[in-house]
Amino acid sequence: MEAPFRSKSHVERKSIFFYALIASVAFTSYGLAGYKMNGFIDNSRWDEVRKFVQVKEQRASGFRLCETNKANTLFRTGLVCVIGDSSVSPSGILWGDSYAGSAVYGVDNYLKKVKRSFYAVLSDGCPPLPGISRRNNAFNCFDGKHQDVLNVFNADDKLVDLIWVGSFRAVAGPLPLENFLIDKKIPSLAVVEKKFVDALESLNNKNKRVVIGKHPTRTVLLTR
Repeated sequence: MEAPFRSKSHVERKSIFFYALIASVAFTSYGLAGYKMNGFIDNSRWDEVRKFVQVKEQRASGFRLCETNKANTLFRTGLVCVIGDSSVSPSGILWGDSYAGSAVYGVDNYLKKVKRSFYAVLSDGCPPLPGISRRNNAFNCFDGKHQDVLNVFNADDKLVDLIWVGSFRAVAGPLPLENFLIDKKIPSLAVVEKKFVDALESLNNKNKRVVIGKHPTRTVLLTR
């Protein structure tokens, strides 16, 4: 004979409640753990994700700040604005791509404390390197764009300090992006290094003070 479905020999009522209780406690504990750890985002395995999101948010906020405070200057390429204390004339520039955009708020706050101002010259998706361009001029990154910025900065004696920030590894790092060009050719590390050296020599000849940053949280100070 076929055994009845509700036969106590197959399913005990106490067993059902017992396993249901265990499942309920497990799901509740998991939910509380997620709440305490901010959705598990505090787990160390997500460190790189958090850094990426933080930089992306900082970059967006920096560009928004610049959009609301555009400046009419001799810098004709990229987004240009004044950061810092607007009551004084700019004495330097923050020059770079989206990495520089993520540094705008920090530099802006610092300059306000020391009663100084800079121009922020930002070009999203176009690392600040003379001669750089992208295939099909993507992101409005065209040959000569950043050379013009360097020329204007060097020609202005009132602008002394340069904060130079960019995603330079994307150009000729261990895994360079294929859509970048230097002087309309696929770049090598040697070519990128020479561009840096040539630019620094021109800055030194004009007695400029330079801080180079490959990332907003890691900078190297260069004195003239």
